Amino acid sequence: MPSLRSPRSRARLAAALRARLWRHPRRLSALRACSPRALARRPSHELWRRLPAPPYARAAQYAIWEEGQKDFRRARSVWERTLDVTYTNASVWLKYAEMEMRHRFINHARNVWDRAVSLLPRVDQLWRAPPAGLA
Repeated sequence: MPSLRSPRSRARLAAALRARLWRHPRRLSALRACSPRALARRPSHELWRRLPAPPYARAAQYAIWEEGQKDFRRARSVWERTLDVTYTNASVWLKYAEMEMRHRFINHARNVWDRAVSLLPRVDQLWRAPPAGLA
């Protein structure tokens, strides 16, 4: 866990918390609690515990579980529904394509990569080489 002693690290954490909480209008008190001064008064273990998970995290966990059950049709369905909600997130595209490549569904993986690159042409993550075990 990084140290929160420096003002720069507290400000960086405050910005990360605000970026995740801006979508929730009912959490104005939580946004106010994300100021660097308010963060300086809290113990660091409490701050890291309160970071909310990204909105697609549960869906990704479920898709990975379906993949472990060898139900690839259902895992694809979960990934597709996740992409309907958050298609601008490159890590979701990467995880989906890596799942297809891991199980040697080359045409499915090629289609996923093609869709990802056509929707997000300027995201560098999509243009990098895949991990060594997947290529």
